[in-house]
Amino acid sequence: MKLRYIFGCVFLLFLIALAGCSKKENISQKITDKTVIATVDNKDITVHDFKISYELFPYPLRPKRGFASKKGQLDHIIQRILFAREAEKEGLASDPKVQKYIEYYRKQAAVKELYRKEIYDNVSVSKEEVRQAYRKSLVKYHVRHLYAKTYKEAKAMLDRLENGEDWDTIARETFRNEKLAKNGGDLGWVSWGDMDENLENAMYHLKPDEISEPIRSKWGYHILEVLNIRKEVIPTEYDFQTHKKDYIHKIRLRKEQKLASKYVKKIMEPKQVVLKGKAFYYLNHQFKQIFGENPRKLPPYMPNVFDKEINKLHSNLQNHLSDKLLTFKGGYWTIGDFLQRLKDIPVMNRPVYKSPKKLYNDIGVMIRNATLAKIALKRGLDRRPEARKEFEEKRDDVLYSKMMMVLLDTVTVTDEDVRAYYKSHPDEFVDPAKVDIREILVRYKKQADALLRRVGNGENMAGLARKYSIRTWAAKKGGEFGYFRKSGHGKIGEIAFRLKVGDLYGPLEISGGPPHGGYSIFRVIGKKSAKIIPLDQVEKNLKQRLLQERRMAVLNRFTQKMKRKFYVKANYKALKEVKTIDDKGNMPLFVMPVHNF
Repeated sequence: MKLRYIFGCVFLLFLIALAGCSKKENISQKITDKTVIATVDNKDITVHDFKISYELFPYPLRPKRGFASKKGQLDHIIQRILFAREAEKEGLASDPKVQKYIEYYRKQAAVKELYRKEIYDNVSVSKEEVRQAYRKSLVKYHVRHLYAKTYKEAKAMLDRLENGEDWDTIARETFRNEKLAKNGGDLGWVSWGDMDENLENAMYHLKPDEISEPIRSKWGYHILEVLNIRKEVIPTEYDFQTHKKDYIHKIRLRKEQKLASKYVKKIMEPKQVVLKGKAFYYLNHQFKQIFGENPRKLPPYMPNVFDKEINKLHSNLQNHLSDKLLTFKGGYWTIGDFLQRLKDIPVMNRPVYKSPKKLYNDIGVMIRNATLAKIALKRGLDRRPEARKEFEEKRDDVLYSKMMMVLLDTVTVTDEDVRAYYKSHPDEFVDPAKVDIREILVRYKKQADALLRRVGNGENMAGLARKYSIRTWAAKKGGEFGYFRKSGHGKIGEIAFRLKVGDLYGPLEISGGPPHGGYSIFRVIGKKSAKIIPLDQVEKNLKQRLLQERRMAVLNRFTQKMKRKFYVKANYKALKEVKTIDDKGNMPLFVMPVHNF
């Protein structure tokens, strides 16, 4: 199996990273992206550095918004540098795994610099290209499509359409996606920049109700039909200027992708890379054994290939470690080589196993990246200022993680610790008294009085609640709330706890009466006394909580110690003036960190 397609889609992460890092914005006349807001051991943290960290790598334990959130992130950046400096002094940089991870990031920084030199710096966008994109964006196309993996399959679908078969029938056979299968592959109204460029170019040459020949995209082959066309707005210079940056970005991105594909093709084709089917079968079989036929779905940032899994793969493939997995001009990788290379990648950067197809693609990406890294290092691109800066940041990340893991490994919680805490904090392990009620909530007091009389005369309260109560979630259950604590449901909870089982109460005015509130009548239908929660029911969670608390205490003490050892200065006054993504109403993506050690 020749690995061709994989080599065409190169540097995607670098495209995103460069686009993100090149965007700068003045915060005010006083504070700019170059303003230093903290210094740690002669290392300056600028507003730009802070914003990249705050918006792309948010610290999950900080508050979610406001100055407290910004301070929490800056304190975390300071902690990261302090831990890295101490790790260096304690010789943790010589740890074999640390060295492997640092070397990985050195190569990554060199490859990104290679991208800048060969791709980014060689792309430009003319004014006319931007104007043309704007003019095209004003025309909207309502389109639908059919999809096939191969040209032969797409041509067969086109033949069926030309022979009078129904489009929707073919769509139901074609799409696994339930929505597309039901709506006939309808993509809705699209315009310039919304689709794959090949599909877009074909769309512009179609008239309403006209069907295309098979069109190739990076996913496979498509048949398009234009259902309708409309011109959205009258062009204005203001509208053009407002969206100009978006057009420039999209045009540049497309040009970079094409140039990158050509560059990688030129590099990889002479290598004649071939994936050996038999060895791949053995490898993928063991991946499926460990991760299952359908690995559980994870967010895209969450890894699932840890050292434990790689060690198991190594053990299970003991008889095939020397089998050639890849051959290329001038060398080869065995299964053992591949597993070692996989292990040398930091955990957060390892490919996630999802399917045989993705494993196949990931192997291609690894050989591609190794080839590009070799070229970049040979040209000394890792010594360029931008590459050095990025590498040093990643090196600090590795050392910070290692230092933290060394500290956390010193923290333990024994079963005796758990029992002692449980015994000395009895109030924490009490299931409080609870009450259950059945309620009818109506908008007006006159109606509530009438319903109270009917319930008092013996009518079925559950039936009346289903018919009249405006508290819909309870009405569905005949007005029953389910057991709740005294602090639950405001005045209703306070009064219910004073009543006996069977007592009827009301009407009680809720939230000021109509039009937004109402009047409640309710009956107590059950009570539970407070009871002590047995240790065996809380032991596991309590142990985890105590471990987390002790770990945080150790990290905080160590941080304070490092602040006394190294020079640290933070300008929190300047930090207050820094505008971030959440100041504009958006939120960073909060994720729980997965450490490399």
